[in-house]
Amino acid sequence: MFYCGDDHVLWAGHGGIWMYDARERKISNIFSSPRDLWICRCEEDVIKCIAMDYGEGENTVDILSLTYEGSIQKQAQSDIQVKNGFFKSPAWSNDDLIAISTSVRPNFPLNIVYLLNTEGQVLGQEWVPADEDNGSFYYGNNMFIKISMVGAYNINIYNANNIE
Repeated sequence: MFYCGDDHVLWAGHGGIWMYDARERKISNIFSSPRDLWICRCEEDVIKCIAMDYGEGENTVDILSLTYEGSIQKQAQSDIQVKNGFFKSPAWSNDDLIAISTSVRPNFPLNIVYLLNTEGQVLGQEWVPADEDNGSFYYGNNMFIKISMVGAYNINIYNANNIE
């Protein structure tokens, strides 16, 4: 869920993005997709999100910037297929870099952290043991922070420009 100002809350899932207007007390589906969607960031009336098919295997990642009405402002697709099992919440930096993390395959103790730009180029990959990578990404102070509350209870901090 994301608070996006003016008493609006957004959330995403399989098939779409929904907005709750607290003043009007109305829920509306503002964007539909056959893919699973994750909101990464909201700013200046723009929703920054990614979409991919969640499951076992690999596929491309759609990178989307949407208006609060659901119109596509910008769209790109990753230049490689990424692993898509046990996907965790991504984050989007101030410099328009996106960090995502996913397992190599279910029940296998190895994850991959990907760094993408808004053109879909994969700028970096980092292999991470699964017990250190069970949480969601957050962005702040030019860092991607991944907090794991399961397994090893780790906090992993990555440079937002190169995921080191």
